[in-house]
Amino acid sequence: TMIIDLKMCMSRSFHSKKSYLCIIGMIAALYINGLGAIIQQKESASFNDIVAVSISSGFIILYYILSVFGGGLNLCQDLQSGYIKFIIAKTKKKDYIKAELISAFIWGSISALLSIIVFGVLIIFSLIILGYMPRNGIIGDWAYFTENVWTGLIFSLLCGTLSCLAVTVTIFIPNIFVGTAAPILILYMVMTLLNKWCSNIYLLPSCVYFAFTHIFDNMLYHWLYAICYSGCIVFIMYKLCYWKMKRRIQNV
Repeated sequence: TMIIDLKMCMSRSFHSKKSYLCIIGMIAALYINGLGAIIQQKESASFNDIVAVSISSGFIILYYILSVFGGGLNLCQDLQSGYIKFIIAKTKKKDYIKAELISAFIWGSISALLSIIVFGVLIIFSLIILGYMPRNGIIGDWAYFTENVWTGLIFSLLCGTLSCLAVTVTIFIPNIFVGTAAPILILYMVMTLLNKWCSNIYLLPSCVYFAFTHIFDNMLYHWLYAICYSGCIVFIMYKLCYWKMKRRIQNV
């Protein structure tokens, strides 16, 4: 039954125009900042530096906000429209919650990864068209480039987790605006508090997702650790969502 529910959730996101509009917006959020960095750096511009600047700029907040739209707000729409009652009548609450969270995580991750890939291609073409060709080539240092690739993968996990967080928030407060803003606010609040009070603990968002501190020398191990870390967070959110869903349905 959970597989059927998952197919339904994935299909709804796949056929939704807003999912693709958000991906376009995520690409634009990165590319506008990247293009500005190219124009500013000119002959010294390199692909690796442009990517690093773009993912650490203020535009990244818009990027996070758009990443939750693909699948993170579907449950909120079901709650607001009352369609949730018909879904629960045909399936188990556990299966439906699992499907919504998995779908949100997959779409959040895919939208982030796809937008980063397209952004990278656009930056390379922009460097070529504008004639800013560094001496060591467009890519530059290969080790630096490889690290950017792994960082992009880690960012995709972060966006998937934020999308699941949007599902969790909206099951408590079924409001699209709250579901859009709350994940980013919670992320920065947790980062600020933990990084201030528990700077030596490895279970920190900045270490796990942003790779500011390399927990492992090998970025592959860092990425696998981020997967496990994300899985634990999503499992906790599943427990919260299921508990709230049981209470909500009992009150209907």
